[in-house]
Amino acid sequence: MDQSARAVEAVLRRRLAAIEEQLARIAARVESLADGVRPAATYMGGQVVLTRLRGGLLIFLDTRSTDFTPHVATGGDWEPGITAAWLGLLNPGDTVLDVGAHMGFHTLLSAAAVGAGGQVHGIEPNESLSRLAQRSITANGLDGIARLHTVAAGDAVRDMELIVDPAWSGAGVVLPVAMVTPAGGQISQPCRMAPLDGLFPADFRVDAIKLSVQGAELAALKGLRGMIERSPDVRIAVRVQPDGMRLHGETVAALAEYARSLGFRFWFVGGDGSLHPTTAEAVAGLPGGQYPMVLSRRSVV
Repeated sequence: MDQSARAVEAVLRRRLAAIEEQLARIAARVESLADGVRPAATYMGGQVVLTRLRGGLLIFLDTRSTDFTPHVATGGDWEPGITAAWLGLLNPGDTVLDVGAHMGFHTLLSAAAVGAGGQVHGIEPNESLSRLAQRSITANGLDGIARLHTVAAGDAVRDMELIVDPAWSGAGVVLPVAMVTPAGGQISQPCRMAPLDGLFPADFRVDAIKLSVQGAELAALKGLRGMIERSPDVRIAVRVQPDGMRLHGETVAALAEYARSLGFRFWFVGGDGSLHPTTAEAVAGLPGGQYPMVLSRRSVV
């Protein structure tokens, strides 16, 4: 073979090697994509679907829900900015309360965030959702970290009624029996309201509380007073709902003053999860709507 032929052969070998390397990269990419192509959710029967959150955690969902399940079943996430702000308040080993745990979305993420050295207590008055959340905890092997309590958070022990439309599972309201008049599509079920201080030992401390209770924010905080006073560094993520508070005979101004009396400062949570400082006076003047907020005695930014 003359020198010219050998040169051509060397060029061809280099090109072939480059093609083989590129094909290997393509094959690896295709394998990766194929591994990720699996059903977004699996129907388990009994109006329950099983899917994975973005981080891989399994979660059981109620198929009747149109406000929550479609987003989580297809995208594995829910209100990503607000969720990021909540998770940013947590540290490994923390003790956490998820008050208004719903189907356990934040309960699961919180358990993963605090790890084996922490503990997470989900509080959910809706029996069917509480059972779903507990199933998800068990499916992920998190029973040693997280557990559900089927009770409504309040400032006194009372027999109440939970009014919920399964299609709008996140909008359940706990009311006195005398106030209950279910509308079309709504279901009424008895539930127990109790101060969360009485649910835990007298020396129980907490590092973070997520509070989503459809207008019962002030009553829930009053029922947590002892725990909050024992926990100087507690961070509270609360969804303030002035219209819902009026339904409970309370005002957002009373909530702001109560939180201030306990030494808390206030931050609004932006849609991207950013935190913006505000004042008790600004909170007291909030009109109708929903306002994700963080309360803390120390700076959280």
